[in-house]
Amino acid sequence: MADTPTPSPETQAAPATAAPASVPAGPKAAAKAPASVGVARQVPFNVRVARGMNALGGAISVLFTGLFSRDGWTRAMTLVFYGSTVGLVATFFWGAKMLRDGQGTNPGGQAEKIGKFFEKQRESAGRVESQVALGKFTVELKPPEGRVPRGVVNLAELEIVVACTTREACEFLEARMELVRDQVTSVFVYLDREELMTFQGKRRIKAQIQRKLGSLLSSGSVSEVYIVKLLIS
Repeated sequence: MADTPTPSPETQAAPATAAPASVPAGPKAAAKAPASVGVARQVPFNVRVARGMNALGGAISVLFTGLFSRDGWTRAMTLVFYGSTVGLVATFFWGAKMLRDGQGTNPGGQAEKIGKFFEKQRESAGRVESQVALGKFTVELKPPEGRVPRGVVNLAELEIVVACTTREACEFLEARMELVRDQVTSVFVYLDREELMTFQGKRRIKAQIQRKLGSLLSSGSVSEVYIVKLLIS
């Protein structure tokens, strides 16, 4: 009689495990599979609009109830908000009306104003640049009354620069420098020392130079006379 093999303890203790169920394949199985957790659901457009309208309605309701709040500060801030909103809307419509009226009645008006503005800027820049140096002048001053102190020689040295309203005017004076210097020298004849040392005296001398040089110009004028250097001995 053949011996029947006796099962070992490990074989007796091991439970029977069921075979893993096969995963169904095919389109139907894919349809039954749950959606991925990480994919965000897209909110329909009408739902987003409804949410936005609800939020706007809630904000308007809060602002409206703020007018009748028992808290004075809340009422004041609500009135400030309403006033600012009305002012902003009124400013927007007023600006749009002014722009529309200006473009409708005179389409070239804005361009003309801009052109005049830049023309004035060019003229102003030209006045700053249009300067001509007349050089140095040595002037014999009127002798002072009484005894002349030792070391006083009654001479003055001036350096003159003039500015013109146009560049052409300064170029005209520069081309006739000999005549221009002669006109300026005629102003310095028999000057008083005190006249050169006071503000009013310098102002009178500048006015005379400006008038004499302006008489030489057919167009433009002398806008300013500068005494850039003055030495009196």
